[in-house]
Amino acid sequence: MIIRLFEVPATGRDYDGEEPLEIIDVGEAESVRVLDPIVYHLNAVRVPGSLVVTGELATRAEFHCVRCDEAFIGSLRDPAFSSAWELTGDGMQWIGRLDDDPPEPPEKGQVLPPLGRGETRDAVDLTDDIREAIILAFSGYPVCKPDCKGLCPSCGVNLNKQACRCAPSQDNRWASLNKLDAQ
Repeated sequence: MIIRLFEVPATGRDYDGEEPLEIIDVGEAESVRVLDPIVYHLNAVRVPGSLVVTGELATRAEFHCVRCDEAFIGSLRDPAFSSAWELTGDGMQWIGRLDDDPPEPPEKGQVLPPLGRGETRDAVDLTDDIREAIILAFSGYPVCKPDCKGLCPSCGVNLNKQACRCAPSQDNRWASLNKLDAQ
């Protein structure tokens, strides 16, 4: 998503739209697959010397449950997306998410990369920020439903679909502590 600075009035501007799901490159990951374009509802505001973009992002993805290994569809959301850009005389410098630590100051004499033919420094590309926000919304422990029973550790049957005939396992990890409680 590109925001052109001359399109943002002093009062701010809302942006609603979609980014293609191809911007989310999860590589060879088999546990997640993004299904829909990323829908965004953003507001860009120019404040003295900066551009601040806030809003929300959402999409759907297919995950594999870590308990039963069944595929399920879940939503990915960032309801508090934010990105800020410092606008300098020579162009823009990303200053990070609003909740990040302050950026390191640029080195003295730092030169911005040369512009290509027809390029100007009057726009901000939020594509990488949007991609990062959606990837950070991935669950580290995706579960198909809160009460998922998982797989039987002995025979491997999905306990959400059928019961198994395995003998219940004895969990003796707490036996020593239970003896202390009885005293």
